[in-house]
Amino acid sequence: MLARGASLATAHSIRAAIPAATRASRGARAYQETACTDFRKSPAAAFLDPKAFAAADADSKARAESIKLPVEVDERVMTDATEEARADAAHDHFVRPRNAGTMDKKAEDVGSGLAGTASRGGVIQIQIQVEGGVIKDAKFKTLGCNSIVACSSFATESILGKSLVKAENLTSASISAELKLSPSEVHLSSVARDAVRKAVANYRAKHRGAIQDHFAQPRNMGTIDKQGPDMATAPVGKASRGGLIYMQLRVQDEVIQEAKFKAIGCSSVVASGSYVTEAIIGMSVADVEEKLTSEAIASLLQLPAAKAHSAALARDAACAAAANYMQEHGKVHMHFFKPCNVGELDKTAANVGFAIAGQVPGDFVQMYVNIEDGIIKDAKFKAFGCDSLTACCSYATAAIIGSSIAEAGSMTSAFLSEKLKLPPTKVQCSMLARDAVRKSIADYKSKQGLADDKASDPVSTGLFGMARGAMQAVIGNFKAKN
Repeated sequence: MLARGASLATAHSIRAAIPAATRASRGARAYQETACTDFRKSPAAAFLDPKAFAAADADSKARAESIKLPVEVDERVMTDATEEARADAAHDHFVRPRNAGTMDKKAEDVGSGLAGTASRGGVIQIQIQVEGGVIKDAKFKTLGCNSIVACSSFATESILGKSLVKAENLTSASISAELKLSPSEVHLSSVARDAVRKAVANYRAKHRGAIQDHFAQPRNMGTIDKQGPDMATAPVGKASRGGLIYMQLRVQDEVIQEAKFKAIGCSSVVASGSYVTEAIIGMSVADVEEKLTSEAIASLLQLPAAKAHSAALARDAACAAAANYMQEHGKVHMHFFKPCNVGELDKTAANVGFAIAGQVPGDFVQMYVNIEDGIIKDAKFKAFGCDSLTACCSYATAAIIGSSIAEAGSMTSAFLSEKLKLPPTKVQCSMLARDAVRKSIADYKSKQGLADDKASDPVSTGLFGMARGAMQAVIGNFKAKN
């Protein structure tokens, strides 16, 4: 009690010495810490038990920490905070303008627009880069005050990722409202709007001939042999409901190499089919749905609102054909994108065969097979090489699980190459996978004391000879040319 009484008395005496303004500004917690610190330095602390003082000090701090002042939030304060955040975002265009710079105005995918006059507030040049009917990049150069710079910055930021039609719909009112321009500066937002529209018009003018060709001379009309490998087809629409498009794709190595269509409907349907087939050639089949939008197609072809369904029809036909291809070849593709049976088994176990095929350093495979009663119950692998090597091992392990060791040993590299549709330059990957399976089975037989049938693989050997000869021919041709 003596320690606590002395502590409180001293604190009160110190409180009286601290000006009221200081106490109010620093708060109760800061005041308490000041009082305790000053008390420790005072002569009174020397007459007190240090342990008692420490206990009293801790008790005092605990009481201060336990005090919770009620806080009421005014909704008007929250609204003001939101408005302040928006104002800060708008102000950012003044102090840190974005997208300043230039592009090559001669480039086919760039449109440039110049608006305004120096005598009437400023000049703005805006350039847009368009890909697939969507603005991928925008730059500006401005001559004038900070407000016209902010208008240029906001305008270019607003049109990024938008179609040409949406970019044309940018209004001066939305620019001035967002930037909170004063009445004397509102006309600057009109300059930014006009620069955007002129950039879009310039891009359209560059491609007017190509756009008209899709109507006058549509491309890629016809059919592809639908029975061929790596083919995909899809009919979309109804002739009685505005149009029908029959789309065909030929895919190689996941890339669309050829696209054809047949259409029943008006010229807008035909032009949309022509543009879409032209756009997707060279595109990854997995990217068709993501990169094609009906809005962008309609914008590029300048279709009226009544004909916008034509763009949607062509887009849906391409997406349906791509989806058809992925569905037909999905099981094969999964071995490239999500290979199965990757891992290890206990290679020291008596029923597990283990082998390494290939060369270290270089491309090689570690193969594990778990065999019970002559049947492969499980198989794992680790491949060190390209995606094709991994896919070959994935497909090979999936194929041999559940088969007898005789059936697994008869698997050929030609079988893997055909199933995975490997190009000639990747035939060696199928050979490595096949050799890994054969050697792992041989290792199991060695552990079990079984005779190993080392019969040659004529198909694999023949393919190797063909691949080697082809490579030698290519090398010789290269040396002759160089």
